[in-house]
Amino acid sequence: AGFLRAEGYPVRQASEGGQDEWQVDVTPDPAGKSAARLLLHGAVHEFDEEWLIRLELEKALLRAGSATDARAAIEVVPASPGFSLPSVTRGYQRTAPAFLLMFLTMNLLIAGANLAEDREGGRLRRIVLAPVSSAEIVAGKLLARLAVAWCQMALIFALAVFLFHIRFASHWLLLVGFVSLYTIAMGAAGLLIGIVFHDPDHAQAVAIWTAMLAAPLSGLWWPVDALAAPFRLLADCLPTGWAMRGVNAMLAFGAGPPEIAWPAAGLGLMFVCCFFFACSRLRA
Repeated sequence: AGFLRAEGYPVRQASEGGQDEWQVDVTPDPAGKSAARLLLHGAVHEFDEEWLIRLELEKALLRAGSATDARAAIEVVPASPGFSLPSVTRGYQRTAPAFLLMFLTMNLLIAGANLAEDREGGRLRRIVLAPVSSAEIVAGKLLARLAVAWCQMALIFALAVFLFHIRFASHWLLLVGFVSLYTIAMGAAGLLIGIVFHDPDHAQAVAIWTAMLAAPLSGLWWPVDALAAPFRLLADCLPTGWAMRGVNAMLAFGAGPPEIAWPAAGLGLMFVCCFFFACSRLRA
């Protein structure tokens, strides 16, 4: 996400040399200047690990055979590059939230559609005859799906952080709350599918196709930022697109409540609508 440049020098090429290594080639200066000030640009949260940046630069000076004292020559200065950094994330940093949201979407929609099987097998009739309201029945099923989603979230994020070394969210409680909001919103949509479609096969087909079409259109299979404007607009109209935008912003760029306000508002409105219609149409 960050990049390195030499202050006061015309930079010929600045490229990522490897997974953890940066390389900057500086054009020789006609005036015979012998030293350059290297500036590392990036998001604010990247400078929380200033000691790591210093260590990498010291190693680079030693590899280059510099006679200058590495520690005295290095000064880490957070600075603005003067233009917007790209919002496209790559590699495991993007794959982890995309896989999480894709599997959550499929599981929540298909599990909700199973309500049609409960109705066909008579299990829903026994539940409806109990002294509980429709809202309590729907809320109970949503809580069960929320527990499963938390297990999935813990597993995927643990693998992503400890095995693939992705950068985790600065506001982790906000991330858990946002994914939980997406879980109950998509879980309510899955239950609504199972209530509207009485045939279990039709309900399962609608759930599967909805998940499989929403995933690529909302950027879960590839970065939607790299697509044309109409596809980006379409992703911003889908709940999976709202979720991907919010989770990716928190993981990759350290976003806080202001940056994810509108995706959270959209998911909240979706949950209220789906929950209301699911409760009002629940029949044995």
